[in-house]
Formats: sequence, structure tokens, C-alpha cells
Amino acid sequence: MKCQTCGINEAKVTISALVDGHLVQEILCGDCAKVRDKTELTTLFSEEGLLNHLMDVMDDSALKIKHVMSLRCPNCGLTYAGYKKIRKIGCAVCYTTFEDKLREWIKRFHGSDVHIGIRPNQIQDTEKLTHKSLRNALKTAVEKEDYEAAVILRDLIKASKDVTDGE
Repeated sequence: MKCQTCGINEAKVTISALVDGHLVQEILCGDCAKVRDKTELTTLFSEEGLLNHLMDVMDDSALKIKHVMSLRCPNCGLTYAGYKKIRKIGCAVCYTTFEDKLREWIKRFHGSDVHIGIRPNQIQDTEKLTHKSLRNALKTAVEKEDYEAAVILRDLIKASKDVTDGE
């Protein structure tokens, strides 16, 4: 394949770039690639090019930081800057006000923002008691030869077992 710039030499270099959200590829020979790189680097690292680029980046970053730090909870008045300082949430509404930033922090700290731990012991103990009482009721129903109740209790025990096994 021939170079897209000079059309003479064999193309050996592919340069890919995102331009306005679209992938643009150029296939160039070694000589044209060197000239192109020197031109781009000279423009970027010239005083004007570098300073303009840095100022754009700094302006955008400063505006984003200023906006985030000035977020304020409408309920308790805590700002995000205040939260960062004391590392404590002021009220329940703060969770929705600072949700995006809190999720970022939780993801960094825990590796995920979705809870996948075990259920609290209190809930597990309640389920054990319920399951045990259902088994006792089934035993009593069978002893009394109340088979209709026994069938219902058996199905409840099976359903509760399926629910606890599935979680």
C-alpha cells in the first residue's frame, strides 16, 4: 500500500487519532511520518501551543473542582468541601446530593459500589426461628393427621428453603 501523503513510498506507519469523536487513521511512509510528527510536536511544544493547551486543561479542571467543592446539601447545608474535611455525612439527603462523588470514593475504596456481603445476623436468626417453627408445626400436623395443613406447611418450608438457598 502506498503512503497517503506522498503517494510514492510504501506505507509502513499507521497513525490513529480521535477527531470529534471519530477514529481517523492515516497510513504513511517512514519519511512522511517523521515530518508529520515533527510538525505536531513543534506546534504542541511551542510556547503558544503548550501554554494554550495547559491553560485549557487547567481552566476545565479548576471549574470542575470548584463546582464539586461548592455542592451544598439543601437539607443540612453541608458542602462537599466540608464533607471532605470531616469525612462525615451530615444527613440522609447528603447521600443523594453527593452521590456521584461518594460512589467514586466507594468504588476506589471497596472495588465496587454494590454491596455483595452476607445478610445481617439478626435476619438470618429470624429465618432460622421461622424455619424451625414451621417444621414443628408440620410435625404437629402430621401427628394430628391433619394432612391438608401438613401439605401447606411442607410447601412453605420448601419455599423458605429455596429463598434462603438462592441468596
